[in-house]
Amino acid sequence: MNNPIKTGIVGLNNLPQDLILIGIKNPLKEELLKHLKSRNTRKSLNIKLSQFYNLKDNEKVTLNFLLKTTKYLAKQGHKQFSYKNLEKNIEIIGTKRGDIYIRNPKLPFNFKKEEGAYFIAAILFDGGIDRQYKPHYGNINLGMRLRIVKCAESIFGEITSKEVNAEKRLFVRFPKTMGIILNHCFNIGVGNKMYCNNRIPDFIFSLDKQSKSYFLRQAFDDDGTVVEKTIGLIGVTDVKKDDFDQNKKINFNLLEGIKELLKDFDIDSNPLRFTKTYSNQEYRKKGEFRRYIFRFSITGRKNLDKFYRNIGFNLEYKMKKLDSTLKSYKVHQLRKGEISKIALEACKKERDNIAIPHLAKIINRSYRQTVMIMRGLEKKGFLKLKRPSINVKGRRLPAIYTLTS
Repeated sequence: MNNPIKTGIVGLNNLPQDLILIGIKNPLKEELLKHLKSRNTRKSLNIKLSQFYNLKDNEKVTLNFLLKTTKYLAKQGHKQFSYKNLEKNIEIIGTKRGDIYIRNPKLPFNFKKEEGAYFIAAILFDGGIDRQYKPHYGNINLGMRLRIVKCAESIFGEITSKEVNAEKRLFVRFPKTMGIILNHCFNIGVGNKMYCNNRIPDFIFSLDKQSKSYFLRQAFDDDGTVVEKTIGLIGVTDVKKDDFDQNKKINFNLLEGIKELLKDFDIDSNPLRFTKTYSNQEYRKKGEFRRYIFRFSITGRKNLDKFYRNIGFNLEYKMKKLDSTLKSYKVHQLRKGEISKIALEACKKERDNIAIPHLAKIINRSYRQTVMIMRGLEKKGFLKLKRPSINVKGRRLPAIYTLTS
């Protein structure tokens, strides 16, 4: 059976059957009513007469009832009630207490495309699902809001609601039905997302490279920063006080997932760091919760250039900052720790009688920088001092190193 969290495809039978209400188009509805008039059919399906009239008099019925009846009739040889034809004849999808519907839904819902990547990232980062199960997204940039609304309509279908008017609202809200689908099919948490520690759905990691770049672009547009030759991403999660005091470290699933996706673009990111914050009151929960603040960064010209070319930003001011950052590099700069790796590889080629001036030319660093690098490699046990620097007739001869193995 299809598993949406792995495939990114949500079919009618993947929806929670007791929570979702369905309205079908008239020709098929009339045929269904005609069959359910039969007492024998109702008896076989264990359907009460009141349920028949509920279908007849109301715009929508539970998905459970609809799947149960059409599956039975399809098995009886009535091909018009096949699962595929049923999906094509869905007119509205709603909920019991919701008055905003998805009209002419684009079943099955396909998230495994550009719009799906953008929409899921938006909900996970600057958006969320409130306690009424309504997904929301907020951004002061109109273009960002309009994009997410268009993505939602491309995935789900027609959405008629004042709450999705991106031009009049800084904060757009989508129908409850969509929140139930996102929660049920992709395990995206409901309520304050700082208590949810959401994960990136599995299907995102199997998207094509271009769609992955859209997901990352949305994430960094929402929560990323460009400061002093560094791209950063930050995340916050609140945990129970006891767990907070006992655990020395807790993973922040979203940022761990982002770091994994960056590897597909050969972009190295620095280790995830976190700080603990204490407070007597957080979101009206006195003394119950404490906060972890997570962050990681992307540094080094190569990594920043790969990000610029393969991912980038939709927000113009962030893209300009990154462009200026890349132009500000006067010499080829490496991430912290990279030069030591390069120096060690050069030493492995030389193996013995490794002199600092010679190595400095190979790795394109000053004499003083190379001295510090060699001392660092010696401290880690990679190199052994064969002969210290000596003074011979007023001339200083450099230290000589050799590989330890």
